[in-house]
Amino acid sequence: MTPRHESSGGAEVLFTPGLVEWNERRWGLTARRVEYISEGRLPARLRAVLYTDARGRIRQPRLDPYLAVSFESSVRDGSPQRERQWLSAAAQLAAELADGKLRGAANLPPGLSDARPFVWGGLSTAIRYTYTGALPHELSSVEAAVRKRVAKAIRSGYSFESSASADDLQRMLDSTGARQNFSYGLGSGDVELLSELVGPDTFRRHAVRNSRGEVVSAGARLVAPGGVALDWVQGTEPSALNDGAVQLMYAGVMQDLEEAGAARFDFGGANIAPVARAKSSWGLALTPYVAVFRPSVKQLALQLPAVRALALRLRR
Repeated sequence: MTPRHESSGGAEVLFTPGLVEWNERRWGLTARRVEYISEGRLPARLRAVLYTDARGRIRQPRLDPYLAVSFESSVRDGSPQRERQWLSAAAQLAAELADGKLRGAANLPPGLSDARPFVWGGLSTAIRYTYTGALPHELSSVEAAVRKRVAKAIRSGYSFESSASADDLQRMLDSTGARQNFSYGLGSGDVELLSELVGPDTFRRHAVRNSRGEVVSAGARLVAPGGVALDWVQGTEPSALNDGAVQLMYAGVMQDLEEAGAARFDFGGANIAPVARAKSSWGLALTPYVAVFRPSVKQLALQLPAVRALALRLRR
C-alpha cells in the first residue's frame, strides 16, 4: 500500500499550469518545475516552481505573495523523522537558490517555517507575516468597527458582486497605485489572459458598486478548491474608502471564496503598518512565513571568521 503523503505549505494554487504560463508570459520569465527527495528509508518530497529571468537569476514572480513550494511527507507533522526529511530536502532547494543567484526575496508559504537549511546553505532569512484563517469566516468574529463599516456601506447603497470586468479591475488598481505611488503592472489584457489560462474557478474577480451602479472597488484572488485562497490584488477609489467599500468587499470575498470551495483564506502579507492594522481587524490568525534572500557583501564579510572576530573585539 502506498503511503499517504500530507502536504505542508499553503500555496498549492501557485502550481496551477495556467498561472505558471501567465507568469512566464507577463514577466518574461522561464519556469522550471523541480523536485527534491529527502535521504533515508522513507523519503519525502519537496516540489517547487523556480522562475529565472533572461540573465538566469531566480526570481519570485511579481504579485505572487510566495514562491510555489510544497513539502509532502507520509510522516506525521511534528515528528523528528519529518523534521529530518525537511532538512534534507530543503537543503537541496537552498543550494539551488544559492547557486542560481537568487534575485530579491523568495518567500516560502506559511507552514514551511524552519529556515535553518537556508541559513546553513549560505543564504539570509527573515520572518515576515500574514493573516490566515479557516473558511467559513463568520462576520461576528471580526471587530465591531468593521461590522459597522459593512453596515454603513449597505445603508449607503453599496453592493458586492462576485465578478468584475477586466477594465474595472485595471481602473481600480491604477487608482490605488497612483494614490500610493506604485504600480501593479497589470493591464486589462493581462487580466483577460489570466482568466483564459486558469478559468474563473481559480481566478476570482470581485467588485463593489456604489448606489449609482458605478464600480468603486475591485480585486482578484487565486483559489485552490479544497485548499487556500490567496488575496492577490485589490484597488478602491478614494471617494469610497470612508463609506465602508473595502470592508464590504472583504465580507463578500470571504463568503464567495467559501462557496468556491476554498478551505482557508490568506491575506498574502501584512508587513506594512497601515495594511497590517486594517487586516488584523478581521480576526484571522497572525501567521509567520520565511523570506529567503542572498546576503549582502557586508553580511558575507562578517561571516568570515577573522573579520567576525575582529568586529567582536572592536565592539568591546
